[in-house]
This record gives sequence, structure tokens and C-alpha cells, in this order.
Amino acid sequence: MKEIRTRQGITAEQLANRMRELGVPFDKTVIANFETGRRRFVTVQEAFALAYALNVAPINLLTPVADEMDDTYQVVPNGSATVRPLHVRDWLRGMVPLPGQDDRVFYSEVSPAESEMQRETIAEIISGRLGLSKDFRESIARDYAAGQFLPMVSNSARVIALFTVGGTGDRGER
Repeated sequence: MKEIRTRQGITAEQLANRMRELGVPFDKTVIANFETGRRRFVTVQEAFALAYALNVAPINLLTPVADEMDDTYQVVPNGSATVRPLHVRDWLRGMVPLPGQDDRVFYSEVSPAESEMQRETIAEIISGRLGLSKDFRESIARDYAAGQFLPMVSNSARVIALFTVGGTGDRGER
């Protein structure tokens, strides 16, 4: 949070003022406690308000942006879900389950609107508008039509992740 705040030229006092304007009773001491780790927990409502006050998506406060592919992020305290930060970010976006999660349960919670967005993105891929090879597009179209894969697409990066519907949910890293 401190990196985002300082990059934007916002003082702890200014952020605290913004938070109070949003109805969250913070002062600069609360901000300092977050930034130094003296306060380790934040409510969901506080996280959303902080993201709003900083003009960023909540995901940018919840997980690190890692440039190194070998970086890892510990999702749960016991270390059973330690994955690359990019995988965690995809999980937070509802795109992919983490290793050890059941794919069918995870994807059963995808809303109809999100499913429609995914279908539209698959249509973009198949149409060739994204510049992917014809063989790859035909493969996607064939597998999608046959129902062999459940596509989840990152619109921001246009990165395609295809997972088998009948999988165990424990695929490891992509």
C-alpha cells in the first residue's frame, strides 16, 4: 500500500482524510500501522475503501505484482497453497482455482454474465481478431465445441488458460 500511496504522491494524512470521507474512521496512525505491519488485518470493507481511495483495483492491494516467474505467494497460513503471484491474481479474478481446489465446484460458481463474457472472448479468439495462429484457433474451436475444455480467459492480458472439465483440480502451476 505504501508503494502505491507514495507513487501517487499522497501522504498518510491525505489517505486517512480520504478514508474518513468514505466513512472509514482512519487517521494517519492507522495508515502507518498498516504500512509497517503493526496492524496485520484489514476488513473487506476497509480493503475496498482503501482501493477506492487510492484509485486502484483491490487486487493490487491484496497481492504483489511479481515480475519474476519463480516468485511465490503463500495464500493460506499452513503453506498448502503456495503459488506464483500471477496465479493468485487469476484466482482472485475468479479465472482459475488454486492447486488442490475442485475445478467443478470452483467453476460452478461462475455467474451467467461472466460465462457469456468468456464465450464472447472465445468467439474473438476463433475469429482471428487476436492474431493467433489458424491451427491454434481451430484447436480452440474444436475443443470448445466438443465441451472438452472449460475456457477461462484473462481479458486484461489476453492470456488463455484451458483446463479439462474432469480434472482433479490439482494441476500445479501453469
